[in-house]
Formats: sequence, structure tokens, C-alpha cells
Amino acid sequence: MRVLSKIAIATAAVATVTIGAAWAHPGHGAHAGFAAGLAHPLSGLDHFIAAFAIGVWALRGGERLRFALPAAFLGAGALGGLAAIMAVSAPLIEPAIVVSTLALVAFAAFGAKTPRIAAMTLAAAFAAPHGFAHFAEAGAATDFALFGAGLFVSTAAIIAVGAGAAAVFFRGGVISRAA
Repeated sequence: MRVLSKIAIATAAVATVTIGAAWAHPGHGAHAGFAAGLAHPLSGLDHFIAAFAIGVWALRGGERLRFALPAAFLGAGALGGLAAIMAVSAPLIEPAIVVSTLALVAFAAFGAKTPRIAAMTLAAAFAAPHGFAHFAEAGAATDFALFGAGLFVSTAAIIAVGAGAAAVFFRGGVISRAA
């Protein structure tokens, strides 16, 4: 592996591990509606990195993963949110978020060639804790439908930005030339 790639992975890992309690979690303001949901994934580095990494991994995986990974990630995130709304107990959410974010960065950085069903299963397993955390912190006054819609749109946009970055940097050979 090239030195630049190792530095990028190490930097992402250190940033993810040292954020303490994930920034998008309890104690970060009201979750009143669509605008709050739209802004929410941008307020937590862990969630932003995870969605961005899904976009990179999806594009690097080619046609078989281009739409499958984002769909699995968004769907499982929504299911995780639904579990939180239903007050399902989910211990160790913070460690699950850290591990999932690190794993997604690794899959994206290395362009993991994983079978489609396995990749979708991993993406879904990694997304569920993120979705759970977003909704677990929401108060009773939250309009879950509007908040969820904003969250979905924002997360999908971050995934698209990740895919766009992968198209430029990996397919265009920028990473290879820089390394």
C-alpha cells in the first residue's frame, strides 16, 4: 500500500476514535423537523464519514454495488431509527458506531471486492447503529417523519458526494499519481 493511503487511513482512524462520544448524539439541540434532520448528519463527524465512505465504496465496487450499497445503508439506517423510536434497547451503540465507521473507511480505502449480498449485509449492519443513535436522542416533541425525511435526504447527499469524490480521485487516477 502506498504511503499516502496509509496516512489517510491512519488520520481517519485517529479522528474517528478520538471524537469521544459521537457528536451527533444526546445533548446536541432540538430535533424539531425537516431542517433539523437535514443538518443532523453534518453535525457529527462519525456519521458524515460513514455516509461518505459508503459512497466511495459503492462507486469503487462498480455496477454491482453502485446503488445496492447506498440503498442498504439508507434502509438499515431507517430501520435503526425505527427501533429507537419503538424504544428497543440497543447496548453498546457508541462502540458500534466507532467500529462501523472505521470498517467503512477501510472498505472504501481498499476498494473491498466483496460479494454483493455480503457487502449489502455489512453496509446494513454498519448503518443500523447510526440510524438508532440519530433517533434515540430525539425528544418526545420530535416530528419523526419530518426529521427522518431530512436525515434521509442529507445522508443520501453525503453518499453522493462520496461517490463523486471516488469518481474523481480513484477512477481519475489522482490518488495513484499523488502516491
